[in-house]
Amino acid sequence: MASYQRIALFVIFDSIERDLIRNIRQLIPTSDNQLLTGDEIRRARDRIKRRGRENLYDMHDVFDLLHGLDLNDKYGIIMRSKACLSSGDAGYFVKLKNHFDRAVAVRADVMHGRPLTVDDYTFGFALANELLKAPAYWPELTASLKKINDEPQGLFHSIPTIIDDDPTEVLNNLPRVDYDDTGFVPRFKLEADLKKKILGRHPVVTVLGEGGNGKSALTLQTAYRLLNSNDHNFDAIIWVSAKAVYCLSIILKPCLVRGYANSRRMLLPSEYGRHIGHRGAARL
Repeated sequence: MASYQRIALFVIFDSIERDLIRNIRQLIPTSDNQLLTGDEIRRARDRIKRRGRENLYDMHDVFDLLHGLDLNDKYGIIMRSKACLSSGDAGYFVKLKNHFDRAVAVRADVMHGRPLTVDDYTFGFALANELLKAPAYWPELTASLKKINDEPQGLFHSIPTIIDDDPTEVLNNLPRVDYDDTGFVPRFKLEADLKKKILGRHPVVTVLGEGGNGKSALTLQTAYRLLNSNDHNFDAIIWVSAKAVYCLSIILKPCLVRGYANSRRMLLPSEYGRHIGHRGAARL
């Protein structure tokens, strides 16, 4: 189950996006054919269809299509339309640019169920408090935070599903992390060194350390960072416990043979790679 902190951030970002849609509707005096680009219309329709929500929105109404775009798109629409805004409105949203540049990545990790760092949690709640300084722009966020503060246990009565999807994401079975309540404490140098070795020419990379030092957390966090980046050439990232490696190799080997006979590379644990004998595997 998602942690309380993640659910709260989910509600916060969902409210921010609803408020952005409201601001676009109310502040941008533009005709339908000027609001969205052709690419944005296509992506919005595709995402709404993938989520099975065609019946909820008018697929020919550009304002309804905003629900199929992500945070970066919505804020970008306001930024490219700032000439149409009043000087006060334009100045306010321009000042938020650095906040939204950071928010895009954090929001994506929240909605995809990816691991969050301590800094991510801190930033998400700080962003909400910053936006509350101008509540007229953020009525949904204001109401949501009031409800969280007044009825904190109410969050668990409607635990959200992970609504975002990414059809281009590399095939993976990375597990939910067990540090979701507190967030991962970044270890930038170790993460960078491990990533460099994984992307290098090493057939096996071993992470050593005393029990409880966070070897698994470091490796999992690095694997998620690889998944989110475009600077690797793995066709799949497969995570498996060494305790169950034999059983899983029997189950998954036929899938690998059928689906990845011509794969470029796969990221696998060392024991798993040894059992299935996949020559294109970089083994951890």
